[in-house]
Amino acid sequence: KHIYGETKVDALEAADIIRLFSDPDTEKALQNIRRLADLLDVEVEGIPAFLEDFADIYLSFSYYQQYLDDIVPKMSDMVKEIDELRHNWQMKQDANLMNASQVLVNDLNDLTSSTTGRFESFHKNTENMWNDLSAERFRSTETMIRAYHKTIGGVLCGLGIKMNAWKKRFPNHDTGSPQARVEMILSSMMPGMEIIKRIDAAAPHLTDTPVKQPKPKTIREAETMDVELPAQAIGRA
Repeated sequence: KHIYGETKVDALEAADIIRLFSDPDTEKALQNIRRLADLLDVEVEGIPAFLEDFADIYLSFSYYQQYLDDIVPKMSDMVKEIDELRHNWQMKQDANLMNASQVLVNDLNDLTSSTTGRFESFHKNTENMWNDLSAERFRSTETMIRAYHKTIGGVLCGLGIKMNAWKKRFPNHDTGSPQARVEMILSSMMPGMEIIKRIDAAAPHLTDTPVKQPKPKTIREAETMDVELPAQAIGRA
């Protein structure tokens, strides 16, 4: 809407966006493009590339959100099964299992919390950027997006491989023995978690990306939170 419509136009739905494209005020659109270039401190010719880059990043974040929504329930199911193992009298005698399983659950909770927090930062910062567009805010948001994009992709890839492997081996509660689950925890779930944690920790701490909504502390909290990408973000372009 910064280009094809007045700033007061709310292009929240696909039909609204199509309407702006199908019946544009070309003179007004050209004025808006020049104004947008001034705000972003770029040449007019750079606007299409900016919009294309933003759309690509937005779509990839949208895919990441769908992927996170898919694996969080799988993580929640696995954590419940681990909790049952930890309350099994025989398994309680295995100190190595008790320690490893608790570390695994803590790691999954921490990774879920930081990932959902980054989605919320993306949401808030893109929202703020379009509401009060400036070159400084654009550069700040661009830095955040590029840093988070790589981190979220790496973390979700690692977690997804592990959760899908667990679900394939134990598709339901009655499949497999407790001992089989213990073996998979120690042989497949724990190995590689340090690498995923390093990917997560490598993301720079960006103090200019405030998050008003509290991050979930556990996987179960993440299931109940509605952390979604702003559907109106592309419309604002």
